[in-house]
Amino acid sequence: MKLRTPRLLRELRWFIQRGRRGWADCDAWGLDIYLARVIAGGLRSLEAAGHGYPCLADDNRMGCIQRSWPCGCAAQWSAELLDAAAKFAAYVGNEDDEAAQRGAAEALAWMAKRWGNLWD
Repeated sequence: MKLRTPRLLRELRWFIQRGRRGWADCDAWGLDIYLARVIAGGLRSLEAAGHGYPCLADDNRMGCIQRSWPCGCAAQWSAELLDAAAKFAAYVGNEDDEAAQRGAAEALAWMAKRWGNLWD
């Protein structure tokens, strides 16, 4: 008879794994869902902190300074962060839904485009 690991011990092991490497063995069972949940929370946190934002008018980092100040980049950045977070969150629990898949793919494409701007 095989002994089963009590749930509390599994949860503790997974907690330690996440602390050490950022993901647990159980997260790999549904890595798409795990990442969507983590990214959605991270983007919301980034928006809430709101200490900085990139110049979105063009790809020139000095674009906001060279144009009239203040620009609308802060509001646009906030909206983009929340939109991507909502698309990732909508995917969690609805990964078989075609619209949720499309939204997550759009959010992932947005992240790839803005990868260097995901800072606070």
